[in-house]
Amino acid sequence: MIEYMDTMNNWPVVTDALPAVPAWVAGLGVIFIVWFVAAMLLKCYVLWHSARRGEKWWFIGLFFVNTLGILELIYLALHHKRPESLTPPSSSWQ
Repeated sequence: MIEYMDTMNNWPVVTDALPAVPAWVAGLGVIFIVWFVAAMLLKCYVLWHSARRGEKWWFIGLFFVNTLGILELIYLALHHKRPESLTPPSSSWQ
């Protein structure tokens, strides 16, 4: 007859073999998650903004290049405060 191993009795042995994770490593994980979420929200906003303005090449560049938010911030710095140019996309976009 085959005896099955009771995993609950062996669990303390497994956890004793794992190294302890310092608190600063867990903090880095939290920082990474916050940075990732902020970069994705920024990317979505900038893609929407460039598509709305009909800027096809900015849209393509921003969509395919992942620069941790640097390219998105450059785009917003160059193009964000131009409310008069927020017109429907040009015919070249279609």
